[in-house]
Amino acid sequence: MIFHRGRGNRAPTASPGAPPAGARSPRLLTAYTISIGIGLHNFGEGLALGAAYGAGELALTTALVVGFALHNGTEGLGIAGPVSDMPLRLRELLALGFVAGFPTIIGSAIGAVAYSALLGSLFFAAAGGALLFVVVELVRLSTLPRSMFAGIAIGILVMYFTDLLLTV
Repeated sequence: MIFHRGRGNRAPTASPGAPPAGARSPRLLTAYTISIGIGLHNFGEGLALGAAYGAGELALTTALVVGFALHNGTEGLGIAGPVSDMPLRLRELLALGFVAGFPTIIGSAIGAVAYSALLGSLFFAAAGGALLFVVVELVRLSTLPRSMFAGIAIGILVMYFTDLLLTV
C-alpha cells in the first residue's frame, strides 16, 4: 500500500504489484481451515493423553507429551504456509494457534476426568486412527520407495514385540 503524505487522511491506494484487496481472505480462510482440521486431530491426541494420565501411566503420558510436542511444531508450518507472505495482525496469528492447539487441552481434560477402561480404549483408538490416517496419506503421497516405509513398520513391530517379551 502506498500512503500519500501531506494530503490529509486519504484512503491508501494499492501499489502496482500488490494483489487485489480480496485476495487476502481466501488464503486466510485456507489457513483457518487447516487450523480447524489440525485442532480436530489434536482433540484426539488430547483424549489419548488424558486417558494415559487418568490410567496412572505417567511414563506413557510423558512419552505422548514429548511425541505430540515434536510433531505439533511441524503442524504450525502447514497453518502458516498459505499466509506466510502476508502481513497479519498478532490477533490473527494467536487465533490460528488457538484454534489448532486448544482442542488438545480440552481433550486432555475430558480424557483424564472421564477415564474408564472402555473410554480409554475408545480414546486411544481415536488417536491411533488419526495417526494411521496421516501415515497412510504420507505413504500414498510420498515419492520415497515403499520398501523404506516397510522397513520402518517392521522396525516398529520388532520394538513392540521385544517390549512385550521383556514385560511378560
